[in-house]
Amino acid sequence: MLRSFTLHEVWLLLLAARWTVALSLTTFLCGGALGLLITVARIAPSRILRYPSSGYIQLVQAVPALMLL
Repeated sequence: MLRSFTLHEVWLLLLAARWTVALSLTTFLCGGALGLLITVARIAPSRILRYPSSGYIQLVQAVPALMLL
């Protein structure tokens, strides 16, 4: 027997969607800022910044995307 949605369930779904959008936006902004910092470090003239950022980029590129999930 299937149960129908009521207004209460729709309200709960809207509240959950709000959290999903907020968390997605937060991770998008933080990921973009981190990516920008790593990019700037990668093209910096200093070896102290360039080598660790290069190593991090190569490590992340070598790991399959499914494994990161």
